[in-house]
Amino acid sequence: MGKSCLTNLVAFYNGVTALVDKGRVTDIIYLDLCKAFDTVPHNILISKMERHRFDRWTTWWVRNWLDGLTQRVAVKGSMSRWTPVMSGVPQGSILGQEVFNIFVGDMDSGIECTLSKSADDTKLSGVVGTLEGRDAKQRDLEMLGRWACANLMNFNKAKCKVLHLGRDNPKHGYRLAQKASGTLGCIKSSVASRLREVILPLYSALLRPHLEYCIQLWGPQHKKHMDLLERVQRRATKLIKGLEHLSYEDRLKENDKPLEQSSPAKKDLGVLMDEKLDCCVQLWSPWHRKDMELLERIQGRATKMIRGMEHLSYEDRLRELGLFSLEKRRLRGDLIAAFRYLKGAYRKDGDRVFNKGCCDRTRSNGFKLREGRLRLDLRKTFFTVRVEKHWNRLPREVVEAPSLETFKVRLEEALSNLIWLKMSLLLQGL
Repeated sequence: MGKSCLTNLVAFYNGVTALVDKGRVTDIIYLDLCKAFDTVPHNILISKMERHRFDRWTTWWVRNWLDGLTQRVAVKGSMSRWTPVMSGVPQGSILGQEVFNIFVGDMDSGIECTLSKSADDTKLSGVVGTLEGRDAKQRDLEMLGRWACANLMNFNKAKCKVLHLGRDNPKHGYRLAQKASGTLGCIKSSVASRLREVILPLYSALLRPHLEYCIQLWGPQHKKHMDLLERVQRRATKLIKGLEHLSYEDRLKENDKPLEQSSPAKKDLGVLMDEKLDCCVQLWSPWHRKDMELLERIQGRATKMIRGMEHLSYEDRLRELGLFSLEKRRLRGDLIAAFRYLKGAYRKDGDRVFNKGCCDRTRSNGFKLREGRLRLDLRKTFFTVRVEKHWNRLPREVVEAPSLETFKVRLEEALSNLIWLKMSLLLQGL
């Protein structure tokens, strides 16, 4: 309970960045199951539930939930005949997610490296500085290929990538291969029907040459990141009624016209900025000053659109509107996430991602995190490390908050006098 995509990624990359900081050459392989939720075979899912010793009533209920579904295709008024739906679980529902987790629960059986699963996204990482490490990762890929074959699933070729980390990384090539004979054996042992309508689609999907390929290299470019940030503002301006059909440049010119301070757009714009610029900030938070300023300019332009504030400085506009700078919001988000790991819903995972230290000195907050000596910015700027010094400088009454809501209120008070958060202030502490 209480797990999310964020907790999965924090736990995974906490281990990866620690390895790289120690000088270990590491490869991450990103795998994606093709149409995963739509291709879960019902018979295999039910057999796995029985194998996991779910009680008879629960198994019967899930079977009844999935049984009796039919579908047909309509093209220009013509209808195909109804056919039974033999695979797939509904997306967007809690039960659909849970039964899918049961289905992929045995994917990591026999895996030597670190395998991290989050719904249909899978990450495989391991140290590959030696040939033994490379071979272990290749064996894991072959085992995952056999698992996909036995469970009538397929990995999406276009979305499978490999990321090489560490100095002097040999950049090994990997192959996710499934031999035709092995695939046919899996089909024969797993599918009872021999109808042409059943076997031919399986043959086409599982024996095509695209299943035998080298996973492409992936390396993000700095220009792409800049374009990604620009799209945030591009989408924001396109949401404004009356500007949908204008070019991006014309929308920017129109948005230079100030809004009334009491306008509802003021509140809507704040909600839009919160959703787009704060989501999972613990993972992507920038550490280069130019990237921070690029993000900050988005909120700077938004606050300048309010009538009566055009000639105020950015700091004064934030103070008048009761807003934080984005840099300060990111710090606030880091501290709230840290509280969840240390004292809240993610407490069980906190022991794995944070090093706790005990301290009962009067001037201390009594709940210190142990700060280590690190080499690389990749590790120093990762969430679980960068938040340590800020957490240790929080007042005792903030850290000892009995609940998350109380912590947020006390944290707001502790940060209330910091409108524009500069790096020099970060280094000096709160």
